[in-house]
Amino acid sequence: MFGAKSIITAVEMGTSKICVLMGRLDEKGNINIIGHGEKNSDGAIIKGEISNMEKTTDLLFDTIHAAENSSGESLDVENTYVAVTGSHVRGSIGTGSVVVTGEERKITPENIDEVTRTAAHIPMPSEYTVLNSIFGNYLLDGIRRTQNPENQVANRLEVSSFTISGNKNCVETYRIPLREFGCENPEPVFSGLATAICVITDDEMKHGVLLVDIGAGTTEYMMFHESCGCSCGVIPVGCDHIANDLAIGLDLNVAYCRKMLNENIAHANKLQGIDHILLEGTMEKRKIPINSLDKIIELRLSELFKFIHGHLENEKVLKFINRGIVVTGGGSLLQETKGIANSVFDCLVRTGLPPNLSGAVSNLKSPRYSMITGLIAAGESIKRLKMNSKEGPIRRIDRVFQRTWNKLRRSAKDAFPF
Repeated sequence: MFGAKSIITAVEMGTSKICVLMGRLDEKGNINIIGHGEKNSDGAIIKGEISNMEKTTDLLFDTIHAAENSSGESLDVENTYVAVTGSHVRGSIGTGSVVVTGEERKITPENIDEVTRTAAHIPMPSEYTVLNSIFGNYLLDGIRRTQNPENQVANRLEVSSFTISGNKNCVETYRIPLREFGCENPEPVFSGLATAICVITDDEMKHGVLLVDIGAGTTEYMMFHESCGCSCGVIPVGCDHIANDLAIGLDLNVAYCRKMLNENIAHANKLQGIDHILLEGTMEKRKIPINSLDKIIELRLSELFKFIHGHLENEKVLKFINRGIVVTGGGSLLQETKGIANSVFDCLVRTGLPPNLSGAVSNLKSPRYSMITGLIAAGESIKRLKMNSKEGPIRRIDRVFQRTWNKLRRSAKDAFPF
């Protein structure tokens, strides 16, 4: 079915790791991973921003070659997609409406093009650029909703849109390292949207859900309702900040604090009935009370979720969280995360995992890889857009992207019960 040129390369340049996946979406909507490369970012990226371009490029070089070696395939420069994050990212809601003319009042492809163009036309500062746009269900005559209105009869056609934009220079910075490999125009995708493709179900997206992806240096969140986005943002706080809090509060080495969080040492000790963590140094032994760790972690996570809660409350979209919260990323593996999210938002909380992974690389079914596996699915959608030259770009984003997204989410529908 697929040739070598159909391979999607997904690139994550994050605070904790630079990761490259090579894969594709199969006919059943499963993500098939054929190549994987990963390196520690080693300080080259801080809070989602590239701080050392030369170091980042060198690490990316090694990571791409590791992915190529594990897959036996070369990077396809025409199908490379890079995740973009940072506090500069923002979302805007738009609406479009057109009067359906003609004797039979049948909705035509031209009507759909016009209404989506109108909905996606969002005023923004000149220093900003559009990353991605998604569209909700179409509304006919203000009363009937449908995913595909073509050839249906109506007097008026409406649609809502959610456009994600970012600072041009910040977005371009993510693309520069990939140009060293001949990728002249790697496609940028907002990391929160890529994650959503992987872990949000169709029912959740329709009725209202909040996605929170807690990484090492940043936390992305995205709110969905009525099959469309309604809010998103990036907070420059993540697990590294919790590690720093522990290091300062308990007078510990920050590297050891990262290890405690990554390996969930405190929780493992709790399960054995041990109320402390024993540190053995060259001079003395030291016992760290687990209650002290819990309190510090709880304070930082509570602050994080309260910030998101306040932002959604100000935007008046808090009431749309009807299907609860999906937490993912490395921070979702902390034992305290779901409980604190529940206490702040007073709703159901579940952990989002990459669904239906197949292929030679099988050790990626972890919340840590939700975003980059979703980026494979996003890349497959965008690739298909490019291949379809008969429709206008706005309409193609709406129909093809949504079709691939729905297919993947339907395949995962039964995998995410609360």
